[in-house]
Amino acid sequence: MVTSETWLALIDREDGYCQSCGEENNLMPCHDVPVSRGGSDDLENLWLGCFWCHRAQHDGYLRVKRINGKFYFTRK
Repeated sequence: MVTSETWLALIDREDGYCQSCGEENNLMPCHDVPVSRGGSDDLENLWLGCFWCHRAQHDGYLRVKRINGKFYFTRK
């Protein structure tokens, strides 16, 4: 579970916008590596996403890659 401290740091790091589309509403922490696959709730494993981009990631329409600590997004 993402702590409130990590959540606030994530919002601050991304200036309060979805990293994929720029939306500023309905934001949530999204995991690069899912917890179910050994991923952590650490800031380094999280990207800030809106509801729709998070849903697109889970549905396979948004590909997220982390390279050298930076997240890159590709829509399918």
